[in-house]
Amino acid sequence: MKLSIVIIFNTRSQSPLRGELLENIIVNEIPSLLGSCFHSNLPFQTINNFQIIQTNTEYRVLYAHTDKMGVVNNVRYFEYFEAGRNDFLRKLGYPYTELEKENFGLPVIEAYAKFISGAKYDDVITIQTKLNKVPTVRFRIDYEIICNEKIIVTGFTVHSFVSISKMKPVRPPLKFIDLIKSKI
Repeated sequence: MKLSIVIIFNTRSQSPLRGELLENIIVNEIPSLLGSCFHSNLPFQTINNFQIIQTNTEYRVLYAHTDKMGVVNNVRYFEYFEAGRNDFLRKLGYPYTELEKENFGLPVIEAYAKFISGAKYDDVITIQTKLNKVPTVRFRIDYEIICNEKIIVTGFTVHSFVSISKMKPVRPPLKFIDLIKSKI
């Protein structure tokens, strides 16, 4: 028997443009604990058959990430998505720190996860992070989390480029778009 759980977190807020309502997710920054168990030694790769850019990131599950039943708490998978996304941008050559230096932010405005099965303490998981389209002001990143050669979680996050100083949506930096296009 396969158990699937779907969780969607969102709050509603007013968009700075035209007063539209946007759905937003609030995701905490990854704790500094992740540094000791986070491995990103797998190469950046382009899969031309599907016109996507994908990175793989390995991560060893911490005991603190598990619940009383010994499996990873569902909310942790959103942190693993964050780890994969950070690694994706770093391997692309345009890490979050570079975006922020140039006054660009990438808030999460929507997030989704489908839980197929769970990881346990000390499991090594692979976070596959995929970009299927050239980003515009708003874009989606897809994820698969794999443990013991099985997909255990799938999901996505939707982001919007914003000006940090004005907190308003903006177009993505040209340098970022050129990097993406050069990988497809």
